[in-house]
Amino acid sequence: MTQFNIRFHKEISEKKYYEFLQSSLLCQNDRYQKSAIKTMNPELFKNFSNNLQIKFINTLIKSLTLMNQKNKILIIQLLKKIQISGKQLINLFNILDDNKENNNQMKIENEHKKNKEKENDNDKQYLKNFPMLLKSLEIFKIKENLTEKYYLTESLFKLLSKFLDKKNPLHKISSREYCKQLILGFISNISNELEDLVFQNNKKKNDHGLLKKYGKYYQINLLVDCMKIGDNPQTHNQALLTLSSIAKLYPHKVVKQIVNIFSYLGEHTLKRDDNYTFIVIEKTINRIIPPILEEGTLKPMDLLEIFTQNLKYIPSQRKIPFFVCLIKKMGVEQLWSLLLIILKKEKLTRDYINFLHQLCDQFKPTIKIECFVKILKKENKNEIINLNTAFQILNFIIDQLDSENYLEQLIKINDKEETNKLQNSYLKLFSILLLNLQKTNNRKIIDHIHEIFQLLHKLLSLENFLPVINNLLINEDSEIRRKALIMLNNRIEMNSGTFSNHEVQLFVSVLEPISKLLKSETKLPLNYQTTLLSVDVLTNNFAKFKPQLFLQFLPLIIDSLTVKQKNFHLLSSIIMCIATLTRNLETLILPYLPKFFPLVIKTLKLVIMKQQKKSEKIQKMKKKQKSNTNNNIEIQDNEENEIDYLLVISCLSCIESVILKIPQFMSAYLEDLFSLLLCQNLTSDSNKIEIQDMIENIFDIIAEKISARVLLNPIFNIFKFATVSGTNSLCFLFNFLNKVCLKMDSEAASIYYKSLLKFFLVSFDLRNNQSVIGMKQIQTQNISFTLQEKQDQIDLIESTIMTAFISLIMKLNENMFKQIFLKILHWATANTFENENKNEKNEDDDDDDDDEDEEEDSIKVGMSKMIVLFRLCDYLISRLKTVFVPYFEYLSEYFLEIITNAKTVDKKYLYEYNLVLNYCFDYLRKSFLYDTSGYFDQEKFQLISQPLTNCLSDQIEGETTEMFTGRMEGHLIPCLAQFAVTLSDDLLWKPLNYQIWLQSRSENALVRITVLKTIRELYNRLGEEFVIVTPDSIQFISELMEDSDIHVESLCQQVIKTIEQYLGGKSIRDYLI
Repeated sequence: MTQFNIRFHKEISEKKYYEFLQSSLLCQNDRYQKSAIKTMNPELFKNFSNNLQIKFINTLIKSLTLMNQKNKILIIQLLKKIQISGKQLINLFNILDDNKENNNQMKIENEHKKNKEKENDNDKQYLKNFPMLLKSLEIFKIKENLTEKYYLTESLFKLLSKFLDKKNPLHKISSREYCKQLILGFISNISNELEDLVFQNNKKKNDHGLLKKYGKYYQINLLVDCMKIGDNPQTHNQALLTLSSIAKLYPHKVVKQIVNIFSYLGEHTLKRDDNYTFIVIEKTINRIIPPILEEGTLKPMDLLEIFTQNLKYIPSQRKIPFFVCLIKKMGVEQLWSLLLIILKKEKLTRDYINFLHQLCDQFKPTIKIECFVKILKKENKNEIINLNTAFQILNFIIDQLDSENYLEQLIKINDKEETNKLQNSYLKLFSILLLNLQKTNNRKIIDHIHEIFQLLHKLLSLENFLPVINNLLINEDSEIRRKALIMLNNRIEMNSGTFSNHEVQLFVSVLEPISKLLKSETKLPLNYQTTLLSVDVLTNNFAKFKPQLFLQFLPLIIDSLTVKQKNFHLLSSIIMCIATLTRNLETLILPYLPKFFPLVIKTLKLVIMKQQKKSEKIQKMKKKQKSNTNNNIEIQDNEENEIDYLLVISCLSCIESVILKIPQFMSAYLEDLFSLLLCQNLTSDSNKIEIQDMIENIFDIIAEKISARVLLNPIFNIFKFATVSGTNSLCFLFNFLNKVCLKMDSEAASIYYKSLLKFFLVSFDLRNNQSVIGMKQIQTQNISFTLQEKQDQIDLIESTIMTAFISLIMKLNENMFKQIFLKILHWATANTFENENKNEKNEDDDDDDDDEDEEEDSIKVGMSKMIVLFRLCDYLISRLKTVFVPYFEYLSEYFLEIITNAKTVDKKYLYEYNLVLNYCFDYLRKSFLYDTSGYFDQEKFQLISQPLTNCLSDQIEGETTEMFTGRMEGHLIPCLAQFAVTLSDDLLWKPLNYQIWLQSRSENALVRITVLKTIRELYNRLGEEFVIVTPDSIQFISELMEDSDIHVESLCQQVIKTIEQYLGGKSIRDYLI
């Protein structure tokens, strides 16, 4: 069969073969059609003449409309294989034009016929070859080996214009959108072919000729119309792709329509949310943007403006990818243009801000900082600053620099070169912000810029940060200098304690400009105060490395302290700075100590005097009761108090630092220092707790650092001042003395104990001089104390005195202690004997009022001393325990005298006598408690048992029930119970029990109740051992069971129940007769 075909082909002519092929293909016999197709192959087609090839192609296309599907496939396969040029298809693609000429002729013949049916027939005649055209588009659009496609350019654009012409019959066909997509795809293929020819062959002249020759046929407006006319998204996407392929060849043509193209893209295409559309858009941008920018006819900002106008219509998930693609194709350096366009909007919504932040997160930190620099430079060129725009730009920069995403990006940077670039960008941003600072006087803008500075200083490396700070410190604007100091302080504190040697050297380089500021900023209090704070921060962190360099600050600061400062805030800062230098430079400040320390003491004294005068003034105004001004006075008073408080804290801090570091040079200042620290205005309860804590801490340091030899005389000398200053001052003083005594060793205590004893004896006498204590406070503040309040204050002072005394005697041996004790005993009892002698002499001199007054004073003094004596004994027995028990020998006489004279005491001394009885009972109870050697034997029992039990019925004249009950239950009953426990002898318990029960026959029901409570306590303490005395108690119990007082009877029943607990199941009634 093959050999026959070859012979057949050779024997017949080309013309006859074409006629054979045409008749076979166009007949409606499938078999003939198939046979004719099989006779054709690419090699045979290649040998045909050009004209015959064109006819052959037209016949094949026409036959497609007449064949079954199988034969169509064979034709299409054949067309794909044969080599065809675009030039050969021109007539085929213009086939409708031929029909149009015929159609026009027919219209001329029928021009007078206006029948609608005739017009429809004309349209049908025009479209009769449309199927051939459609098949041609479908086949040759995808034909890979189709050469010289560009010959079809004119035909395709003409054809496209017909589909867009509403008057043309092609516009009415149902498949017009599909046809437009085929045409657009074909044009795109042609453009790609031209691009390959031009750029692959290195732009030869012939290729340039092709571009020029066929460029005139490219009608970009038709492609734009394809997007505008109709709503088919596939057509729109294909039009965009076609534009993309044309842009590189003919950028000037695309530029003319670029506004229309991107306007449509923003208004319509971007609104569609599908992946293919987004791919098309991305490809369009990638192909169109570069040649447009190269052409230079459209500015980037104008291009971006087109898209930002329709930003809100773009699907949210497409916004960021689209604009990232756009910016990257335009060049990432154009990011600033997009940011500026949006940030210039008058109403910048949260959605816009979030979009910008998300967009910025897609780019490197260096790119973002450079964009900020360009934006600020652009705005800085404007003569008139739009405040709203400026605020929005600065706010955005602040939010971006402070965002977590930005910090995460910084962490991921590992490239040293990239880090250096970023640091340079930071410096540029710093510089442009400084220019903006100098240009504006708007406080809000200045604050925003300083906030950016605060963020940048954390991001700048130390090597870049410090030169910037040095430049800012010499800026003409005082506010800029102050903010620079704040940034320096923050940077140091941010990394405090972690500086390398290199970093220390860098920071030390700042000392010189700081020193200059101390000289130049004196007239600007706020700046000077900030400079002092910088000195403080630098000193705390770096003085330990280079102490000599920091010494230069001290004389400059002292000079400012010598000037009379009206600004107390500044004065506080000066003193605090001196305190910091002192703590860090230690002995290096010694040459300057005589210059500044007296000034600090003087300042503290002035503040105290000011507070005192203010207090007096307020009291006077309160007396006048000017209610209309009270509120203003209180507000002003609070403000002044706060300032005074800061100044006091500063002075105390400085004093503390000096004493801590150079205590050996403080002796000359101690008395003045004590007089200030113990001043009533500082120690009073109305002062803030921080001040009292600082005073206590200063005293602790003094006691620890300075020897007793230096301290004792100032303590003795300041006692009188402390007495006048009030209770708190005395408590501070004796707490301090207690610490001094604790710090002393035994050798020092043996040297100074005699002088200390004299001081303590004077101190013990404060109870007799209580009218002196706090007198100044009472007079100035118009405060009146009740008797109980005064006694509470005396008790508090005495407790601190006795605590200090105990600390002293614990350092002494027993011989020294005995000497001290006997002297105290003599001091307490000497006046008592003298008073008794005077009482005997003056018994008959009742008319002598002076003698009576003197007698009353003597009694009161003697009683006060007894209170001190037995309270001190209570302290001593608590601390010395067994050692002090035998000293009862020296006290027994006075003890018995006190407890036996209860009923003879004048009611004027009721409070004092009750107090001394309480201390006597407490001391005796503890003596019983700590008697482990049998000191309290039968002899001592005979001495004290009867007087002690008699006290149960001794109710002092004028004494209240509460006072009597309190003494019995709180002091005497526990004493008797412990007495019985200590005796631990039933032979002594019986007389003790009997003596106690005898007091139950008192006519006073309160006494009978006290007896019952005492018995109950004895049983509770001794338990079954005390049951042995129960028979002796029966008679008294039976009497009290029938007592006329219901409370006595009820308590007796309770006591019976307590006793029965230890009777082994027996009842007390078994003992009743």
